[in-house]
Amino acid sequence: MYDIDYSFGMDDFKVKTHYGEKTYKYSEITNINHVVPENEMVYSLIHLNVGKDDYLIPFSYKKELADKIYTFLNERITCDMLVEESKTEE
Repeated sequence: MYDIDYSFGMDDFKVKTHYGEKTYKYSEITNINHVVPENEMVYSLIHLNVGKDDYLIPFSYKKELADKIYTFLNERITCDMLVEESKTEE
C-alpha cells in the first residue's frame, strides 16, 4: 500500500504517487461519484475515472471536506464542459 497526494487547482489537478506525478485537466474526468454510506460520520469516498486511470479518495471522519471537494470538482467539470461546448459552437 502507498500514499497518494492530490492537489486541486482551478484549471487542473495533480496526482502524486511513488511512480511519479500526473497532471489532469478537469475535462479529462470521465466519471465522478460521491459514495456516502449509511453511517456518514465514519467515512465517505470520492471515486474518479480519468481515462484508464481510476482513483478512490477516502475521507475518514471528514464528510464536510469530502462534500466541499466533490462540489468543487463538479463545478470545475461543468465549467470545462461549457467552455468546450462554446468552442464547438463558434
